[in-house]
Amino acid sequence: HQHNLYIARQSRLILEDLTKHGITQISLYGTGDIAEMLYSLTTDVPLKIQAVYDDFGGKVFLGFKVQPVTGCVKNTGKIIIAAVVGIDEKIVALMKLGVDRERIVTLQ
Repeated sequence: HQHNLYIARQSRLILEDLTKHGITQISLYGTGDIAEMLYSLTTDVPLKIQAVYDDFGGKVFLGFKVQPVTGCVKNTGKIIIAAVVGIDEKIVALMKLGVDRERIVTLQ
């Protein structure tokens, strides 16, 4: 229970912070419970989810066609890693694809 509460608070803080910095669109990397939470929290802030990426694309997640993570290099906006496990590996993978570190947002 405490873990879920922490994730919800962090997610809300991150979305509010992005909004304060003028960000209006974000992308998500992941399609699990945390991505669902972030999606639902975007109704409380003026942020729009532009795309959803995952290690394997092709499925549909909350109305978004999930794109393979390799496609995120074409996008220039912020990418929120919707996970609390394996974050460092995901950051490294994104950077190897050519994503600038400043575009990557984590919940920690």
